[in-house]
Amino acid sequence: MVINNEGTKSLKQVSIIGISFLFFLVEILLLIMLSKNDDILNFRSLFWILHLALSIIFIFVYKRFFQESIGYYDVFIIIFPVVGIFLFFMDEIFSIWKVKKAIAEEVLGNNEVEEILQKLKKDYMVSEFDVMSSYDLLSSSNNDNKKKFLFSFESKDPKLKVEMLQRALQDENTEVIHYAATEVNKLDAGIQEKINNIEKEKIKETDKEEIKKLDYKIFKLYKSYVDSGLLFGEILNFYQNKTLEILKNLQISEKEREFFLIELYENMSNESDYENLLKDRISKYSESEIITKYLKFLYRQNRFEELINEYRKYEKMGNSQIEKPVFLEEILL
Repeated sequence: MVINNEGTKSLKQVSIIGISFLFFLVEILLLIMLSKNDDILNFRSLFWILHLALSIIFIFVYKRFFQESIGYYDVFIIIFPVVGIFLFFMDEIFSIWKVKKAIAEEVLGNNEVEEILQKLKKDYMVSEFDVMSSYDLLSSSNNDNKKKFLFSFESKDPKLKVEMLQRALQDENTEVIHYAATEVNKLDAGIQEKINNIEKEKIKETDKEEIKKLDYKIFKLYKSYVDSGLLFGEILNFYQNKTLEILKNLQISEKEREFFLIELYENMSNESDYENLLKDRISKYSESEIITKYLKFLYRQNRFEELINEYRKYEKMGNSQIEKPVFLEEILL
């Protein structure tokens, strides 16, 4: 009886070793076969799905038929998810380069990405497109041209670029929307990165004149950010107030500070303060640009009678460069 038990035990051990080897061999075959046509660094790939299924079958066989623990294989069951998480992060890091290359190749349709990208940028420089032609292009049915335009469009004015991208976000084609959203995120991240870099540079700087220059650069970047159209709601209010605080401490002339203050208030809800600033500025300098801003403000407020009177008053004062509101062109012939 003892012999039979020992024989059964030996047979069981041989069976366990044999099945373990078989499962291990299947794992190796999966790795060899799927590594050629599947991305094994991605934990959602076919390899990892089959590996999980194989592990479940392996555990079931040991528990159900052999009433045994799974031995050292349980170590691998624990280790593999850890390895999978590590490979997932590696996949995320490398995918940044892969996605950029894939997008470029898809848009350009050529492996010589850098060379053709430079050519496209020359072909689609902002000087080649005015606002109307850009709108016409984005309204067209040619999705390839729209993607090329979004991929290569450059502008010194972030507001203009954001305006184009926001229009593209309303497109019917999902790829065009994806490209536009990618460019919006890239633009937003780019401005924030510039701000952070200059603020870090300011912390290290000890020369007062250099700090003064850096403060001015920081202010201009914040102003560009709030004027860009990238921010909305409470986030926009936060950055507008922060820009105002920076402006108050900026070492510039009062005339320049006042001009920047007007530009900031133009897009804020401080309407009475904005109007008072405009009137005060006009009384001191009578600048055509500020007068035009004041007339536009009156137009937005639906104060048409006052607008007509103010326009006639400034026109008589010899301000020929004042922009005439469109609706007044027929009235004031």
